[in-house]
Parts: sequence; C-alpha cells; structure tokens
Amino acid sequence: MINFVNIKKLDFEPSTDCNYCNTGYFVLGLLIEKLSGMSFSEFLKEFIFGPLAMDDSGVYNDFKLIENKASGYYLDYYDVVPCEYINMNIITGCGGLYSTVLDLLKWDIALKSDKLLTKKSIDKMNTDYQNNYGYGVEVNTVDGKQVISQSGGYSGFLTNIDRHLDDDFTIIVLSNYGFTDIWRVCANLTKIALGKEYEIPTKPAEFAMSSEMLESFVGLYDYDDDFSFVVTQTADGLNFVHAGMFNFSIYPISENTFHQKWIDKQYTFDRDEDGNLSIWGCKKR
Repeated sequence: MINFVNIKKLDFEPSTDCNYCNTGYFVLGLLIEKLSGMSFSEFLKEFIFGPLAMDDSGVYNDFKLIENKASGYYLDYYDVVPCEYINMNIITGCGGLYSTVLDLLKWDIALKSDKLLTKKSIDKMNTDYQNNYGYGVEVNTVDGKQVISQSGGYSGFLTNIDRHLDDDFTIIVLSNYGFTDIWRVCANLTKIALGKEYEIPTKPAEFAMSSEMLESFVGLYDYDDDFSFVVTQTADGLNFVHAGMFNFSIYPISENTFHQKWIDKQYTFDRDEDGNLSIWGCKKR
C-alpha cells in the first residue's frame, strides 16, 4: 500500500536531528487505520471529534458537500481567484482536516485536562526533543514562558494556533486566503492579550530604487527543484509568479525588502558578498 515511499538513505542518524516530513504523518495515518481497523476519518470522529463535541470538524471528503465550508483563494495580480482543485483524499494523516476556531478552542481546552490524553502523554507531546519540536507541535519559550504552536497551509488555506500555557490563553487564526500573514496576526493578537504595544497594519512608503537595482531581482529562484518561483518585471514594478498558481505585485521599501501591494506582508531577499540573491532558501539562478 505504501510501496511508493522510496527511502534512498537517512538524512541523519535517528535521535540526532529533526526534519519535518509530511510522509511520516501519512504513514502514521495508515498505521492508525491498520491497528484500529477503522478509516482515519472514523477513528478521529469516534475518539476525538465526537467526545469533544467538535461537530464542525472532520476529514474532508471530496465526494461529499460540507455546508458552509470555505474555499481557498490566491491572488492573480489584483484579482482574488479560487485555487485549483486538489484531491484531498490522498493525503491521509498529513492534512485534509477541516475545522473552526470554536472547535479548535474545544481541542485546546481538552489538552489542558485529561479528557483527551493523560498528563503523561501531554507532557511528552510538549517536550522539546529536537529543534524545538515535540510530538507534532512546536515547543518554544517566549520571555521565559512556554508556547506550544502548530501551523499549516494548503491550497489557499493558512492556519496557526499558539497555546500560551503559562499565561493561559490561546491564539487561533484560520485564513482561506493563501497570502495572509497569519504569524504577524498571531504576534499582534498576543501583544494585545498581554497588554503590550502592537503594530497597526500599514502600507510603507516606496523606497527609491534604481531601475538597474530593481532589475537585479528579476529571475528564477529555486530550492533543490522542490520549490521554485519567478520574479518578473512589469511597468508597475516586480511580480512574484509561482507555478501558474499565483501572481502578485511587490514594491521596494528598502534595498532588499519588498512589500506586497495588496496586503500587509513583506518579503526580504538576502544578498551575499558576491551579490547573489536568495529568499526562503531559494537561490536565484
């Protein structure tokens, strides 16, 4: 059933490092089905969603209509466009769930008691084993206090949950627009909850950049052929173009930082000593 998973070699010796991999969670989903004798969807409904009364959560099935389900969107220049269809039935265990903020609040509350997991299991989950990662969650310390987080994104959707355990509050942000800066939203909501100063979204002034410097950002950027995008130049400035799925305009606000024209989001390029550009680990070719 999983013969297509071709493991050529280990990236590192077990227990010496950590590298997130969707395939691992896909295999875990298959293990749940094998050991329980139930489908992944049935298992979650019986042991998690049902007991917690998470009535608006489940495993998305492409063959069933879900009332009030949001669709994912991207941006094509200045037009908001729906994402291309992707069959979610093939990613069991590593995605394909749907939920709401209120249901995820129920999930958060359950993890503060033994209603869902034992305290021993919760402590294991929230332990930093490697690279600030526990059992399926990020484990961070902010100002000496523990924050448990997990984010995700797929086909126009972006999500993030920050559980501030020591301060006893949780930030949940769900977006069906694929360019929402959800982490900045979470950061500002956290500051509001803690009574700290926060930044109001703004549109920074354009930085005066020469045409030669602007043109230097134009080109193909890629990362081991797994992810790539193109920066193009138009009469209005620069555009990000990725796999024909999205296309949006940016303008310079400093020598290496650009701002999206449509929403409050910035993109900072790195330039090494030789002048080579990169961003998000993608190098300009």
